[in-house]
Amino acid sequence: MSSQPFVPSVPIDCIIDQPGDRCGSYRPGHQMHFIHAKKLGEEPWGWRDGVVVSVSPDGWLEVDYVLEPGRVAAHHHEDLTSVLRVGEPVRIHERFYGLSARFGWVNLCITEGIGWVPEPEDPEVWQREITIAVTDLSTGRALPMDRLTYTGEDS
Repeated sequence: MSSQPFVPSVPIDCIIDQPGDRCGSYRPGHQMHFIHAKKLGEEPWGWRDGVVVSVSPDGWLEVDYVLEPGRVAAHHHEDLTSVLRVGEPVRIHERFYGLSARFGWVNLCITEGIGWVPEPEDPEVWQREITIAVTDLSTGRALPMDRLTYTGEDS
């Protein structure tokens, strides 16, 4: 399956209204908006399986794809080292800049990739894979409702 051309994003600073407040940005690499989560759930064919090859406290991570050659370099505004480990399986959705891991979905700023998966000729085949997600406003992450358990921060 060929990919659509890759268009990189550029990380931007968090938007914080008051000292001590959480970031209020929904731009790539920041909080997950409920519409963003809805789009991720509506296009299940866009996910690619990968393995984390690096994750750093400054929010940068790299993922190697496992079913086709390619690597994603991305940034998230928070430190993900407590919830992502090198060697951990994840999924990446380049079109809607999402990462799926055991803790749910996060919004990524993808700076390097191979391009998003094009829409299949028969999207109805994917109908059973479509899922909805709930966005947790306290964390800025989304939890797909097809998950049986939530593993939390330290699992």
